[in-house]
Amino acid sequence: MVSATVVTLSKAGIKNVPPSLAFAVQSVLIILVAWGAVLWQGLLPEIGKIERKSWIFLLVAGVLTGTSSLLTFRALSMGDASRVSPLTNTALVF
Repeated sequence: MVSATVVTLSKAGIKNVPPSLAFAVQSVLIILVAWGAVLWQGLLPEIGKIERKSWIFLLVAGVLTGTSSLLTFRALSMGDASRVSPLTNTALVF
């Protein structure tokens, strides 16, 4: 439900905005909310306890997430949200 709302709002938000710029604006807000949650929960000192292997996985996942989001914004700018949304919600389960 939330994912469908995000896609709908994103589609409306990029109506007159280049997809890369829309993604950049949304990313700044995501970063602020995420780090706000870390600070609010008092988890900042835990950052030093993250293992090297976990850092690598998190960084690769971050790059892939960013790339996926950029491609999603591009697809939304080109097509119907109802056709893009199912593709963005497809995930591999291990």
